[in-house]
Amino acid sequence: MQPGNMNLICKLFVFYRLILFRSCPDILKQYWEKVAAKKVAKDSEEKLRKKNRVLLKKERNLERKRKDDLDEASEPDTALIKIDYPPPDLVDWNSSVDKVFRLVQNENALWAILQWKEGHLTCHPIEVVSSKCPQQLIEHYEKLLFYLE
Repeated sequence: MQPGNMNLICKLFVFYRLILFRSCPDILKQYWEKVAAKKVAKDSEEKLRKKNRVLLKKERNLERKRKDDLDEASEPDTALIKIDYPPPDLVDWNSSVDKVFRLVQNENALWAILQWKEGHLTCHPIEVVSSKCPQQLIEHYEKLLFYLE
């Protein structure tokens, strides 16, 4: 295309635009509003996608962290679980229990493996643990939770 033709095309474009703008401003206004609405919708959709990506990334990181935490607490050796502990005369389990080590489902019953401050591991029905040392059970459940922002 020759430079003279390009100049002519630009002049025609400006001329038609000027005529169109003067003859039907309502149509042009509707067109530009529609274009602006599409841009806003596209921007908000992109923001939503970005937010979802961030949330998914956070969720994956939390799941990975939670899995790593669970892997660190390996399954206890059953030989370490004491049957004759705690002593029957022990009244205050809250001060003697270090933490709830693990929850185990066995034969339609839920059991808790407790780690005592003396280093012993014991296995008890969840009903006993919830009545004798509820705070440690709550702390164990709180460690398993993760929140999305």
